[in-house]
Amino acid sequence: LGGAIIRRRGHHAAMISGMAVIVVGIGLLLTVDARSTVWHPFLLAWLVFGVGAAVAQAGFIGLAGKESADESGTTAGFLTSGGQIGTAIGLAAFVGLAGIPADNLTGYRIAFLAAMLAAALGAAVAAIGRRQPQERPVTPAYNQ
Repeated sequence: LGGAIIRRRGHHAAMISGMAVIVVGIGLLLTVDARSTVWHPFLLAWLVFGVGAAVAQAGFIGLAGKESADESGTTAGFLTSGGQIGTAIGLAAFVGLAGIPADNLTGYRIAFLAAMLAAALGAAVAAIGRRQPQERPVTPAYNQ
């Protein structure tokens, strides 16, 4: 799915749409209550989230590889390290929010809202990056 979006609309479209789908997936987790089962809403939410994550990741990995073909090893290292560090920081922050003492599932809802905000911010950053003017290659002027 990510590859099809990239071929038709480009890398930024894949990042933006993937992050938007992630927001929807996390939003489904806001419907969790004391009667929720593993099937609803958890399974649906994580399936939607997974599709969004796959599409977004295809977009940013493809764009990074395209923009830095000469430094592909370094780029891959930064992407992998950044993903690991971001996951650790995000998990720590959201678990901390989920542990806020409150009635029933309020802490979890706060954590899900924060995660939705983070994903929406990611989509906004991808959209802003799309609007940046493309740099043109500089051609040296030769005096004759």
